[in-house]
Amino acid sequence: MSSYCPFCGTPAPDEARFCMKCGRERPDTPPAKAAAPTTPDAAPPQPPSRPPVSPSMP
Repeated sequence: MSSYCPFCGTPAPDEARFCMKCGRERPDTPPAKAAAPTTPDAAPPQPPSRPPVSPSMP
């Protein structure tokens, strides 16, 4: 089964790494059966916040 170049739309064999028309590298796409389940992007963990430090009084 052939796939299409995402940049120019030219049909190409699934195993082709580069498009035969525009020459751009085709992105790796895993087979549909092996696709990982999608999860919403979570915010990266933040370091614990510390209260502001007040200047010491002399």
